[in-house]
Amino acid sequence: MPKPKEIAQELNQELLNEDVVKAFQHYEALIKKHQELAESEAHIKLLQQELLQAKVHNDENYESIHKKYQEAYEAFTNHPLVVNYLNLKEEVNDLLLEVEAIINNGLAIDIDL
Repeated sequence: MPKPKEIAQELNQELLNEDVVKAFQHYEALIKKHQELAESEAHIKLLQQELLQAKVHNDENYESIHKKYQEAYEAFTNHPLVVNYLNLKEEVNDLLLEVEAIINNGLAIDIDL
């Protein structure tokens, strides 16, 4: 009988061989290499921090910062590479949830026996 670690490694390899996972990893790599997107993402993170600080301190510039954040976030998430990446991320997440449900159902059956 195979050990749990061996089963997990085999499952991991099977998941990595799925077309949707390969496509997701491809777009992830493209985004990391895309200088403009990397800078845009970093800018969004800075704006998030500014937004949080403005909210905590009841800063009068909160609305202005929020508007800049929304504009930067929308520009980033509407970029074709990011749109495809986010769609694939959702598909991969659905696949993982399906695998998790199958495993949990299998465990529940074993426990019930």
